[in-house]
Amino acid sequence: MMLAAHYPRRAPLASDIHGALFLSAVSSVLFRASGELCIWNHETETASVTFHICRDDWVVAISPDGRFIASSGRNELLLASGESDCNTVSIWDTATGRRCLGPLPTPYIWSLAFSPDGSILASGGGDGHVLRWDTANGREVLPSITGPSQSINVVAFTPDGSRIVAGSEDGSICVWLVSTGELVVCLFDAHPEVFCLAFSPDNSQFASGGSDGSVNIWDATTYERDCTLPAPAATTRVTFSPDGLYIASYSDDDDVDKTILVWDLATRSTVGEPVSCHTVMDLAFEPGGGVLRAACADGTVRLVYFRLL
Repeated sequence: MMLAAHYPRRAPLASDIHGALFLSAVSSVLFRASGELCIWNHETETASVTFHICRDDWVVAISPDGRFIASSGRNELLLASGESDCNTVSIWDTATGRRCLGPLPTPYIWSLAFSPDGSILASGGGDGHVLRWDTANGREVLPSITGPSQSINVVAFTPDGSRIVAGSEDGSICVWLVSTGELVVCLFDAHPEVFCLAFSPDNSQFASGGSDGSVNIWDATTYERDCTLPAPAATTRVTFSPDGLYIASYSDDDDVDKTILVWDLATRSTVGEPVSCHTVMDLAFEPGGGVLRAACADGTVRLVYFRLL
């Protein structure tokens, strides 16, 4: 038996879309070039909440329970006042669209991530540091974490919330204990540059994607590389299926080749044919694992279905 994929394309959800993240199985957070966030229901094709953040707030993360959105970018008021260091982080309520925390001053940020219980927000940025905030009061969690010498492209928490992982411009992947900020391990030369990270649901493995067009699978206990899966171009998105048996990746060469691949981790081979698409901002398997959803930068959602032959 094998699995095959096919992929109907839904109609555009909105215009002027800069990116998208999945909020639930039926809704996405769309962010527009105008600086608006829109929570869009795919089934009804309506917006439940629309609110303005900032024209430059392009780094966005969603809390695991879907109640909050974190955004980071340049603060318009500070820009207008002539401040050179004007980057901030804010947290918003997805039900009301109101800011419930911030704006908090930060260095320039490339990535945001909530802890599994939503109590901590972490950021990685251009100064090579990982900052953490208590989401209840906005206070920085100490000690601060010093990362590699170059910019941090992506941060992620382990599923149990005990560790935080960062992938960097210099190709390294570093792991710290959340409780103490202690460095656990630093994996050098994981990729020429690391773009994305994802953990398996059982916390036994994690995947990294990078500029070399590969997906590396790592043992989350020993931090040894289990295998490398070749992709056609730089890998910018990666995610595990709910049962941990499959992994999906998105590769983009900024020109022609924009491809979704699904891998069977037992055989380390691809499932079905590659799926061509618009630029993908988010990948997520549906809870049953039989459908992969891709949120695209043009405001569409691509569905990849799997069926037994």
